[in-house]
Formats: sequence, structure tokens, C-alpha cells
Amino acid sequence: MISLLTIILSFSFFLLAIAIHLIRCRLSPHKGLKAKLFVIIAMQLLCLFLIIALIFHLALIVTSVVIYLLLIPAYLIFYVSSELVSPSKRMLRVVEDKEGASYADMYKALERENLIMTRLEELVDSHCVVIHRENYQLSPSGALIARFLAFYQLLLGRKMGG
Repeated sequence: MISLLTIILSFSFFLLAIAIHLIRCRLSPHKGLKAKLFVIIAMQLLCLFLIIALIFHLALIVTSVVIYLLLIPAYLIFYVSSELVSPSKRMLRVVEDKEGASYADMYKALERENLIMTRLEELVDSHCVVIHRENYQLSPSGALIARFLAFYQLLLGRKMGG
């Protein structure tokens, strides 16, 4: 029973990290993704959990830590995807709003939305891309993400997608 309590405690700390992250994101005057902020908050709370677990000699500490660490990328996947605009997401919203939509309705919705400029603005706001002499260039963090994505696609044997 105490073993289960350790896992529940670590999961509670993870939920607290999500809550703090969401509050900080809503209160922040800056747009853009704050994934790094979440990782920092989550790791700080993991350290606090470890201190408490070690002081009270709780069981299954390693298991709880592994579960906690695996939850971080799971949350980030949903957090990042909720912030991004994509044609598929836009079409789903059109169908949802109209409780069914024709091809023409979806085409109009996508035609009105300037997906390229929206995406470029998001990349600039999140500091992945910078504007230099009227050209868009990758920032150091954007280059790191691009290299990671290229490696991941190579690893999975997939072509560039969107």
C-alpha cells in the first residue's frame, strides 16, 4: 500500500508541475511556447519529491521517478500540439463548429487562414527563427530542433512531413 502511495505522490507532484506551468503561461505577457519552462518546473518538483521520498524512506522511489520522467515528454507532446496551427486542426474546427462541413466550407476556411504567415510568426515568437536582412534564419535553438527532427525522421525512416 505504501508503494502505491509513493507513485501517487510522484504523480501528484507532476500534476502540480502542470498546474504551475499553465498558470505561468496564462500570466506571461509573452506569446509562444514555454516548453523549457515546464521542464525546469517539472525537474524542480522532481527534486523536491526525491528529497521527501528519501527523508521518509518511501518504497519504489526509482519506479516513481521513471514514471514521472516518462510523463514529461507525454505532456509536452500535447502542450506543443495544442499551440500549433495546422490545416488538419483547422479543418477539424470547421467541421466541429458547423456540425458537419462540405469540401467548399473547409476550402474557404483554409483559404482565409494565412497558414504560412501564421507559422512564421509562431516560429519568430518562439525564437526558433530570427529575421535578418528580410530573410528568415534559424536561431541556435531552432537549428537544434531542426537537427533533432531530421535525426528523428532518419531514425524512423520517414520523409519530411507537415
